Amino acid sequence: MTMASVKTVIFCCFLGTSLCKSVGKGALQVEVTKEVKCKETRKAQEGDKVTVHYGGFLQDGKKFDSSFDRAQPFTFTMGVGQVIPGWDQGLLGVCAGEERHLVVPAPLAYGDRGAGDVIPPGATLLFDIVIVDVEKTSDNKNEESKRNNRKRQKEKGKRQIEKDKRKKKGRKLNKLKEKRKKEEDRHRNLKLRKKRGKGRKKKKEGVLMKKRVEERKKRGNKSNKEEKSNKKEEKNKRGKRLKKK
Repeated sequence: MTMASVKTVIFCCFLGTSLCKSVGKGALQVEVTKEVKCKETRKAQEGDKVTVHYGGFLQDGKKFDSSFDRAQPFTFTMGVGQVIPGWDQGLLGVCAGEERHLVVPAPLAYGDRGAGDVIPPGATLLFDIVIVDVEKTSDNKNEESKRNNRKRQKEKGKRQIEKDKRKKKGRKLNKLKEKRKKEEDRHRNLKLRKKRGKGRKKKKEGVLMKKRVEERKKRGNKSNKEEKSNKKEEKNKRGKRLKKK
């Protein structure tokens, strides 16, 4: 272990075990430089999204990376290999607003291969990390569930609107059918009335014709009787005249 690592361990132990964790020689060292209390359910676990600002240094104090300089925080998902293992292990259980100092040995950083010209092989890395936000997987699931519920509600609302439209259209069609039926019934009744009226008229005309025929017959019989009686009277008159002569 280098002198810088020894100094860091001594400093951590001076601060107290509650703020500093070290897992033996050459292991990850975690120092809580600003403690923030939060509910267990709000602490970062594997699968959660964590947003941080950080500064990365070599043991000689040379800075190799910093989100502070870029003024842009860095977001990653815990425990899925998006960052070095030292971060996945050293940031477990953090709360939003918390600050940590990590001393990450090479096996939990970039190992013997290093990282280009910036990080030499076998380098132990120092990080000052500020936790900006912790987005729980459960929050994502809840949000997704809410989105799905909203989507379902929206689709249900659309289906209900369509259903109401169809019902309204159906009621309109039924009204039109009823109206047409009434019109047809009215026309049919008018036709029946006209037909009945014509039948009554014909019947009445037939009765009148019959009466007229009967009257004519009566008049004809009467006139025949009168003619006969007149003829008889004339005959009698003629017979009386002949007798007188």
